[in-house]
Amino acid sequence: MCLLLKHISKLHDIQTTRETPYLIAKYGWSSTNDVGMPDNHHSPIWRDIMKGLDFFRSNTMVQLGNRATTSFWLDRWLPNSTQTLAQLFPALFSHSNRIHTSVARAMASSDLTLDLTPRLSHTAECELTELRNVLATVNVNLQGADKRTSREAGKPLTTKLSYQAIWKARPIDNIAPAIWRNYAPNKCRIFLWLASKDRLFTNARRFRRGITTSAACPFCNQC
Repeated sequence: MCLLLKHISKLHDIQTTRETPYLIAKYGWSSTNDVGMPDNHHSPIWRDIMKGLDFFRSNTMVQLGNRATTSFWLDRWLPNSTQTLAQLFPALFSHSNRIHTSVARAMASSDLTLDLTPRLSHTAECELTELRNVLATVNVNLQGADKRTSREAGKPLTTKLSYQAIWKARPIDNIAPAIWRNYAPNKCRIFLWLASKDRLFTNARRFRRGITTSAACPFCNQC
């Protein structure tokens, strides 16, 4: 998944590779399409790639430029805020008919219509007023492109940083240091790691797969 995030990154950086214009034209933001919007015309491979979009957004933040490659609701781009607009204004977000819209499209109208449902709840109306006041204080540099960085490292998101972000929330394995931080041959360390995870290809597993005729150990004859 971390490797596939590089394809998503290309949609958010118009200066990366020669494949970027093609990806932006086919899958990027336009008047009829938003990055993340379900589309039956997208290939099955691209739909699988886009399954990592939520993870990509949850681990990046954006310094606004031309606002063309940033999600209005789902990216973290508001200065001095650790939350997205969807998190800050949940009632208003629930009334949006185009949740993946870009910042550029959302702020194109002076009244900030946001493709909302015709009738807002009282809470949503209050949040809309508050949102307009917040956006009135936002300054952007329209001459440059949006700059996206890792939330943790403050650098462009890489495969390594993505992989570290996945494991950061996982509990620490207390056995791991003893297995990997020693001078044993690498094949021995791999064997111990697989054994600790119950992933060794034992005779019992071979028997279940029809590879052998008995689940017993060939040395001790015990199952």
